Amino acid sequence: MPCPNGIHCECARRITSFDVLEHAFVMRHWVPRFVRIKYQCPACGKIDEVTLDFKHWRPSILTPCLEDGLDDERERIAQLGPIDLDEIALFRADLGQLTGAQLLKTLEQV
Repeated sequence: MPCPNGIHCECARRITSFDVLEHAFVMRHWVPRFVRIKYQCPACGKIDEVTLDFKHWRPSILTPCLEDGLDDERERIAQLGPIDLDEIALFRADLGQLTGAQLLKTLEQV
């Protein structure tokens, strides 16, 4: 049971850690033999599960890949450039001035 570079739904959408509903190790004689992942596809909504051989399992299989993003989004992020220390300091100061209600309202908009 070879482990693919990524887990894909039948609709060809790549499954990431955000889509995983359940993650378990199948044990045989107190040794993990398989990894069972139950997921819900964000594109088609199908709930499915896949069993992978533990020898070939890497947690990085479920990490989102930059190649999965849209070209426009990648260009926008590249134009923004790296985050410098001044931006971090300003963000922290602004975050400290928010009340609990304002913070919840801001998070609901995202």
